Amino acid sequence: MLELLRSSSKKSMETDRLALKNGQEVIIRFKVNARAKRLILKYDTAKREIVVTLPKGVSQRQAWRFVDQHHDWIEAQISKQEILIEVQNGVLLHVEGIEYKITHDPKLGRSCRLTEESLLMVGGPEEHMPRRVMDFLKKKAKERFKERVDYYTDQLGVQHRRISIRDTKSRWGSCASDGSLNFSWRLIMAPRYVLDYVAAHEVAHIREHNHSSAFWAIVEELDPEWRKSRDWLHQHGGKLHAVTFN
Repeated sequence: MLELLRSSSKKSMETDRLALKNGQEVIIRFKVNARAKRLILKYDTAKREIVVTLPKGVSQRQAWRFVDQHHDWIEAQISKQEILIEVQNGVLLHVEGIEYKITHDPKLGRSCRLTEESLLMVGGPEEHMPRRVMDFLKKKAKERFKERVDYYTDQLGVQHRRISIRDTKSRWGSCASDGSLNFSWRLIMAPRYVLDYVAAHEVAHIREHNHSSAFWAIVEELDPEWRKSRDWLHQHGGKLHAVTFN
C-alpha cells in the first residue's frame, strides 16, 4: 500500500503529496466538480502530478481510499514518463527533429543561432540561457506555423484569423469557431512532418469543426502521411514536455 503523506494544512482536499514505494514523491491535486458523477483519476504528464476529480459531497476519507486503490496504476503512469531534460550549456536538444548541442558563446550577444556543426549557439549571460533558448524556439515555431497554415489554407480555400503560440498542456493545437488557431510551440522540437500535420489538422477544422469522416477526408487531402505524425505524437510527444527551461 502507498504511504499517504498528509500536509498539515486543513485544505488537504486541494493539494498534497503522495509517497510511492520507491521513495519518490508526486504532487496530488484534488478538484471538486459539481457536474462529476464519479471519482476520476488522471496523471497530468505536463505538470507531472496526480489529479483527482471529486463529485460534490465526497469525503476526504473516500478520496484517499480511491487513490490508494489505484496505486498500481499511478506508479505505472509515472514509470512511463520521460526523464526531465533541463536546458543548459552542453545539453542535447532537438530542433525540427534534428539534434543540436546547446553551446554558450557570450560573444553572440543576446541571440541564438543554429550551425551546420549541429550546435545551438546561445549568447548573453549563461544564467539566462534557458529563457533565451525558449524564446528562440517560440519565435521559430511561430514562423513555421504561419508558413504552414498559410499554405494549407490556400490549398483548402479558407481563411484563418489569429495564430497564437502557447505552452499548451493537454492538446497540440486547437481551432476556435472564428478561425483563430492555437498551437503548442514545443512542436518545433519534433520532426517537421509532425508540426505540419498539426497545422493541417487545425486548418481542416476551419471547414469541419468536428472529427467526422468528412473532417478526416480533408486532413488526408492536406497531409496524406498524417497517420505517421499522429503515431509519432502518441509515442514520443511526452519527450517534448520533458524539456524544462527553469
